[in-house]
Amino acid sequence: MAEGKANNKLINFRLSGEIEEAINKAAEVSHQTKPEWMRNALLEKAKAERPFFKSKWEKGDLDEKAVEFMLTRPDCRIHGVGEFHVLKNNKDELRIDIVVKKYGPIYLTENRYHLSKEAAEQIRVHPNQETANFQLVI
Repeated sequence: MAEGKANNKLINFRLSGEIEEAINKAAEVSHQTKPEWMRNALLEKAKAERPFFKSKWEKGDLDEKAVEFMLTRPDCRIHGVGEFHVLKNNKDELRIDIVVKKYGPIYLTENRYHLSKEAAEQIRVHPNQETANFQLVI
């Protein structure tokens, strides 16, 4: 960061040797100093964070359960069967994703669909439990 641009906020981290080694390698590959890389990584993470929200569902109701879904927008429609991945914060709010994994002979592809509060409110128990535990059509 250019001199005079910083607000002189110093943040200390405790890192294991393994984590520090990974950060050093990532900074080197990206041709950045370690502080530059860490600032950029923190900023990227902060911008990517999605909000938690109150839900009628509990984490245990949905987490790692199968869901048949159809997500529709004017320009596309995505459908399939995936699995809910749910995070819960200390305010009992949730962040819900649908994760679809596809395995190839030597690779794994994972698609993750982040649900809004409005989408989460549309989750229903699936009428055919042999297909999936839940259903979401939006």
